[in-house]
Amino acid sequence: MLNIPLALMGGLVFTYFKSNNISIATLFGFIAVGGVAARNGIMMISHYLHLMSHEGEGFTQKMVIRGTLERFVPVMMTALSAGIGLIPLVLAADQPGKEILHPVAAIIITSLSFASAAEKIKAPHGGRIIHAVEPHAEFLISKDKKIEIRFVGEDGKVIAPAAQVVTVTMGDRTAPTKLEFTKDGDKLVSDKIIPEGENLPVVLQIKSTPDAKSVTKKFNLNMSNCPTCSHVEYACTCDHTEGGKEAKAH
Repeated sequence: MLNIPLALMGGLVFTYFKSNNISIATLFGFIAVGGVAARNGIMMISHYLHLMSHEGEGFTQKMVIRGTLERFVPVMMTALSAGIGLIPLVLAADQPGKEILHPVAAIIITSLSFASAAEKIKAPHGGRIIHAVEPHAEFLISKDKKIEIRFVGEDGKVIAPAAQVVTVTMGDRTAPTKLEFTKDGDKLVSDKIIPEGENLPVVLQIKSTPDAKSVTKKFNLNMSNCPTCSHVEYACTCDHTEGGKEAKAH
């Protein structure tokens, strides 16, 4: 719920530097953004409760990080849809008849920017989160069509790879493509690009050490955009993915 005071703080900062007074219009803006920020916090808490009651998670830091990662996209979509819709009013500061609407819009956009920054602290890079390994792994397709694997710690920050061994087998089952990974900074990068095709089957295997037992994750690589969230389908966090079951495991 840190986003609520941060949202109000953002509005106060804008008011101080822009007009140096609090009018009835800015108060309306504070009320509106308080509701949006509270709704975002309620969405997070509701998902935490779902994880504990239906998926066997305990009230731990691990559960909080998982819930935050899974609900980051819906929260950001709420802020973006509100902010984009109010941009015309922000740009119309000097137009007649906008004396009240402009401060309201400006307060909401500024406040949501501060609130969204609070939610971004523990957000993924937009890939698919693999919870079956510790630390968690993020599976991401880069712009050059290579696979990037990053490991995320309990604090939500990226951890540099240690002795992990990652392999991916994907594509046509009669002639699959096997990709191996090398370390590149804070991530592992595949030695080849992904094969051509749509909805490719993927078998991801991760070993914590070369001698350890591998953790296997199977899913389909669908690179089309999800109609609901800003992720592509293979990393979608919406309930519609595979009947809502796999989405909750991201």
